[in-house]
Amino acid sequence: MEDYLYGVVPCEMSASWHGEALKAQAVAARSMATFQYNRFLSRGYNLVDTTTSQVYRGITAEDSRSNAAVDATSGEIATYNGKVAETVYSASSGGYTADSQYVWGNAVPYLKAKPDPYESAANHVPWTRTITTKELEKCVANQGQNIGTVKGVRIEGYTTSGRVKALTILGTNGEYTVKNEATRTFFSGSNEGSLKSRMYKFTPYDEGNQVTPPVIPKPSQPESSNKVNILTSDGAVTLDLEGLWIESDATFSKVEGEVYIQDQDSVTSSIELGIGDAADNTDRDLDFKEDAITSEDATTVYGDITLYGMGYGHGVGMSQYGAKGMAEAGFDYEDIIMYYYDGVIIE
Repeated sequence: MEDYLYGVVPCEMSASWHGEALKAQAVAARSMATFQYNRFLSRGYNLVDTTTSQVYRGITAEDSRSNAAVDATSGEIATYNGKVAETVYSASSGGYTADSQYVWGNAVPYLKAKPDPYESAANHVPWTRTITTKELEKCVANQGQNIGTVKGVRIEGYTTSGRVKALTILGTNGEYTVKNEATRTFFSGSNEGSLKSRMYKFTPYDEGNQVTPPVIPKPSQPESSNKVNILTSDGAVTLDLEGLWIESDATFSKVEGEVYIQDQDSVTSSIELGIGDAADNTDRDLDFKEDAITSEDATTVYGDITLYGMGYGHGVGMSQYGAKGMAEAGFDYEDIIMYYYDGVIIE
């Protein structure tokens, strides 16, 4: 395993980067290799040497600095609830990581969307792509679809992390919609291939190039101290605290006194349900909330399109440029791992 990592870490992260970032990369890579150990077992091997697993270029790629990071963390992996964590990572989050649920469809408790303030603007310079209608028609055809001549493209909405949630191609004979990660990979049939990320718009980003995720409005609170607002799939409803029960994955119990709420920024706070603070709605991971969130209204552009984007990769888990920024700010590799993967421990 350690010999393998010698040939992975400098290929996934520059060996010239801060030592703590390299250690974080070593732990993430070791955890990923362990998690994926049986992925290709039916074919007679464990991993491949591309980004499908992790980039591995063998002994000729080794560097003494990255080797030292591997040695310093020898045998250490990230775990969650006693099981090896799938510590996925990408180059740049664009300033806000993505939730695995809205990339691959499966919700993972330690792979939630969160701000990535340690990625400096210099590390996620915006990118631009111009794609013609002819290229779009080729992309549609690659999906086995026929919607006639492409007229335009409509961005339907965005997730909390500022990534395109759904994209519709408009044609003379119909429409074709792709969702989640497909809004990036759909463009694999274009001249320059898939987009760098799903964090893109039809208009340039504001000065500073920072992605500002949308904020869910806080519902008005009832005047009575024995009532609470609950956000449901049908909107906000007001309920009496008397007789209110809470169900978790472990228990089902009556609400009494103090309740703890953990939001997407991993800030845990206690609240008294009777004082009107219960419906802060900072957890944005449920489907109905994501469906309701857009960072701007649905936008349609006709003819050839120009996309303005941020970030590089799927954006889930650790941002490598973010890890670099954290290390340079004085955080150690354990801080980095535990920031990007909520609730994991290193052992």
